[in-house]
Amino acid sequence: MIPEWEPLYAWLASDLPRDVPMPSLVGSKRPMFCHAQRSRPWTWDDAHIFRESTSPAPPITYDIGILLKDLCVIDIDSHELCDIYEARFAELKQAPCEQTAKGRHYYFRRSARADKHGFYDGRAQVEHGVDFKTICHNGTSGFIVVAPSRGKAWLRRPWDEAAVSEIPHALLEAVSRPHHMPVSATCAFPDGSRLEVRDTIWLPRFAYLAPFFEGGDDDDDDDDLATTTSTIPFGVGTAALLHELLALCDSQRLSTWPMPLPALRQLADYLGVPAGIECVLSPWHPSSICARTEALDRISPLMAEASVATGLLLDVEQASLVFEPLLGRDEQWLFHGRDAARPLGGSGGSVLRPDPLRFASAALPAPVLALLMAHANLLLAGGAALGVASDCVGAGSDYDLFVWGLSEAEAEAIKQELVSMPGVTVCAQTASALSVVWGETDEVIQLITWLYQAPCHVLGSFDLAPCKVALGRFGGSSLRLKAHVAWFVSMRHLTCWVDLDCWSEASVARILKYYAKGFDVIVPGLDRASLRAGNPCTFQARRGICNLFKIEAYAVHEAGHGRPSYAQLHALLRRHCGMFYRHSAYEELIPSNLVAHVLGLGASAGRRRSASWRTVLPGRASLFPSSPRCEEAFDLAAMRQQRRRAAS
Repeated sequence: MIPEWEPLYAWLASDLPRDVPMPSLVGSKRPMFCHAQRSRPWTWDDAHIFRESTSPAPPITYDIGILLKDLCVIDIDSHELCDIYEARFAELKQAPCEQTAKGRHYYFRRSARADKHGFYDGRAQVEHGVDFKTICHNGTSGFIVVAPSRGKAWLRRPWDEAAVSEIPHALLEAVSRPHHMPVSATCAFPDGSRLEVRDTIWLPRFAYLAPFFEGGDDDDDDDDLATTTSTIPFGVGTAALLHELLALCDSQRLSTWPMPLPALRQLADYLGVPAGIECVLSPWHPSSICARTEALDRISPLMAEASVATGLLLDVEQASLVFEPLLGRDEQWLFHGRDAARPLGGSGGSVLRPDPLRFASAALPAPVLALLMAHANLLLAGGAALGVASDCVGAGSDYDLFVWGLSEAEAEAIKQELVSMPGVTVCAQTASALSVVWGETDEVIQLITWLYQAPCHVLGSFDLAPCKVALGRFGGSSLRLKAHVAWFVSMRHLTCWVDLDCWSEASVARILKYYAKGFDVIVPGLDRASLRAGNPCTFQARRGICNLFKIEAYAVHEAGHGRPSYAQLHALLRRHCGMFYRHSAYEELIPSNLVAHVLGLGASAGRRRSASWRTVLPGRASLFPSSPRCEEAFDLAAMRQQRRRAAS
């Protein structure tokens, strides 16, 4: 137990039980654990288990934060702004307050007006340097790091006050903007087309359309925003274009390709869409999905079309794929100055095995094959399934099993069946996977403890196209091998592309691993001039993507001029980027005598059952981060495993 956290825990549990403490790695300002899954949210039980399991750790190992529901926090980033706002609003001088590295945090309760008119979490909604921290518009909790975390100190502690007061109306409107209620409207276009729009939050956010949805007197608390309006005339565009624009606003992804982007951008400019949507549509901003898709289209139109496809899975056994190299390699290619990808094996130029299902029956570990045959809602996906489908690239080093369409109880039964199989030894259980070894060769099998809704959601969660292939019954009676459309395009050219929308902290290592397997890698929209200028943009700096280019540069000097192996690339990652990964595919198997030490992060014996299964909605599932205490154990485990394999 960390005593410095006790007053905060006691205050929240007594006065604000819906606002739950959440740890954060020091300096990250992000929740350490996933908390937004509807079927398994972060609860007070989780908070207490983490606090008790980390009792030997010094307080500086972790920061502590709050998942905000009923609280709202005004985060001001400079002392000058603090003085200005305190002069305007006397309530700030009495509110609970803490000092931060640059300014202050002021604590209030949410008011009925904030809930009614939709004042939600957001940065710089009214003035730069003033953020409003609270519940998000989609219902998930906002997050704020609080004292006694590093760089935070209480000036007026909330548990010393009689009660945290509601945020005043004037102060609320000075730091936040309301989100509009869902609206409906009929839109008429110059070509005679009409679009009936129902229950959207986007139309009132467009500057041109906002006046059509304005309510009455804004000072009347009982006056709601209008939710319906008459026909709205448009001067440009068509019904089809507005439909695509609204779909893009909802998903931040393109729904089809090719798409008339110039006409879509003209309509967006006419309507005055929010800045975030302008960025998505931008033809030059490197974080724009449209710009990246256009860059892929210039390389291969089929690749661009496959990158936006969703939900469609095709049978691999019925396909015929012959390797076709892509020409015109430029600076968007990783290691673009080296040899292009080419098949390592295969027959007659084909990149597929002649009979992949027969190979699977002979090559898969007995527990994996038995589980796949016994359960129609279990899939083997990723590198192992790629090795079943193709013999022209490097095979996977472990076997990842995914559950879809089952309840938690049914998934738990599969897990217990795996654990009880002869020859299976449990290595580790984290909040995202159960890892076991089987047989004399220590085959690594991982049961991913996320519950997916459908097979397409399993494959859609992967960040690289070569991983989007799966072996399973797919609800039927016999094994089948299916893949996403993007997998077929990637295999035909032995090329994959970086998808920032599926980026995670382990993506750098996975990208380098698949490059070493024999795939070329494209970073669509990459501007190397900004790297050479020493001023990487947000796209290149976000979440470690610059490490790709670091390793590319170091490999030229340290790994020769041929295609480097994964061992060489992984060594460069460790040496120059300090990156470690808790994943058996990187030869980092946990020996049983280290499990208790490694699982101190949150998968201790008392937590295993409660953190076992979590439902993942369509999209990428966030993995739990590793901690400094885990890295040393995994590094030691890797060395022991390598020595054991070398001896055998």
